[in-house]
Amino acid sequence: SGSPNGGFGGFQIGYNYLFTPNWLLGAEVDASFGSLRDNTSPSPANFKIDAFGTIRGRLGYVYGPGLFYGTAGTAWAKSELNAAGGFITADRTNVGWTAGGGLEYAFAPNWSAKAEYLYADFGETRRSFPFVGNLNTDLTMSMVQLGLNYRFGTFGNVERTSAMPSNAPGRTAVNWTGPYIGLHGGFGSGDFHSTTVFGSTNFDPNGGSTFESYARVRI
Repeated sequence: SGSPNGGFGGFQIGYNYLFTPNWLLGAEVDASFGSLRDNTSPSPANFKIDAFGTIRGRLGYVYGPGLFYGTAGTAWAKSELNAAGGFITADRTNVGWTAGGGLEYAFAPNWSAKAEYLYADFGETRRSFPFVGNLNTDLTMSMVQLGLNYRFGTFGNVERTSAMPSNAPGRTAVNWTGPYIGLHGGFGSGDFHSTTVFGSTNFDPNGGSTFESYARVRI
């Protein structure tokens, strides 16, 4: 088991739709690159994540220039495991689910900054190795990131309309509807476990009893 961690940076693209004066629906795709790594124990093994990303929906509440939102969707992570002096290597793309939330603030026309937390669970996967057996792995990740978005079209402060709350001052509402692109950076920490199952089964060709033996090693 181990706890890979490290910094990362990447980009995002998305689209928001303000379907009421205060409620927003959106979708976002992002990709991150970095080096989240750890030497797992008790046996010597190296595990790292060098790329990951998400495809998510967003539901948010708009208050003036601020946007408070929850988000959930699909996540992927490219991981590499090297154990037993290189005898066991596993490069794979893990796929799972992610959920989290954040705050975004429109600080200038067409520009906004965000702070976001995401949790991802990639479940358990299995891979077979000749003369070794099966390698079972499970991985979860927590990510905290800051980002900067540029929004196309009319985004900055707009005049108050009749659909806006009567107590909303003019030129404080923000039109969040439209596409955007941006950059982000942050820190990620994971929880990784792997189990190698060594086994063999002897079958009696005459229809007699069978015998199975195995050893389970945590790496």
